[in-house]
Amino acid sequence: MTWKKRRGKIKMSSLQDKINMLEFHNHLLLKMIDGKKFPFYALIIQKGITKKEMDDVFTLCEEVNQRFEMQQENGLVDEKPLLLHFVGMLNPKLPVKETIIALYEQNYYPALMAKLVDMINKLE
Repeated sequence: MTWKKRRGKIKMSSLQDKINMLEFHNHLLLKMIDGKKFPFYALIIQKGITKKEMDDVFTLCEEVNQRFEMQQENGLVDEKPLLLHFVGMLNPKLPVKETIIALYEQNYYPALMAKLVDMINKLE
């Protein structure tokens, strides 16, 4: 890494050096946060998920949650198709069970995620 000194400030010589430093600092910050308080956000950072990819997860959750609520209102009890849809559409960078648990623990879609956690545990 090459450094240049200008007017009392040290400047990095390349964009890649700046990116490397930001990635390193991000790695250190991730170690500092309480993963128990924000487990989904920690997972997003750990897996290198972009904002768009995270938004896609929330869109998927909203879609599955709407189906879940509609099924509950209609008295349907088989949620396996919801789990299969969620698993099939979830970003492949994200581990299914860990993602569902993290969403539940961070209080996103708690009724749906509780049901999905229960279903996954029964399948194991």
